[in-house]
Amino acid sequence: MKQEMLKQMEMINSLKTAGKLKEAEEIETSFKKIYGEYISNETYQNHHAISRSKILKLLESEWHFYKHFLDPKRPKFKETAAMIAGTHRHIAILEPDLFDKMFVCYTGEGDRRTKEYKEFAEKHKNKTVLKEEEYKDILGSRDAVLNDPVARVLLKNGLYERSYFIDDKEDDISKKIRLDIISDLAISDIKKCQNADRKSTRLN
Repeated sequence: MKQEMLKQMEMINSLKTAGKLKEAEEIETSFKKIYGEYISNETYQNHHAISRSKILKLLESEWHFYKHFLDPKRPKFKETAAMIAGTHRHIAILEPDLFDKMFVCYTGEGDRRTKEYKEFAEKHKNKTVLKEEEYKDILGSRDAVLNDPVARVLLKNGLYERSYFIDDKEDDISKKIRLDIISDLAISDIKKCQNADRKSTRLN
């Protein structure tokens, strides 16, 4: 799938270079429907289209939806520690080159209040500083996934962190979805869980 996407991208760029902008635009529209878009999570979250999380909140009630997403006085969204750790794992597994650019491991003594830590953080202020145990935990998760034979097959030739958008003409509602992994074999999602036995991870 990845190779097919690269060929399509090359074709689109060639058409643009040749000045065939209308033809390039038509192919690019179809391209996004198949391969999605690689954009930052922040850009995806700020897009106006409705997502699964918004639909679930709306199913609770219109009041819940308004208070959570529309109320001007709503508290600013803040990621929990578990959500942040999950994002770190996603990057480590799916975008290892980006992980090395974004994160650095602090191996010194003491916690984040120490002078040594603060000096280290200042030296690496363009990166997220992880304590050694956090760093090892993330890399342990990454290695467990990459060494799993089934996961390796699903990851091979797959596209990562792709965002899809559609303006649904049937109900006139814009919708969106962000996929961890999409390949010729399956659409896969990376989740962290406390217990990985079959009974605990079975979908309801």
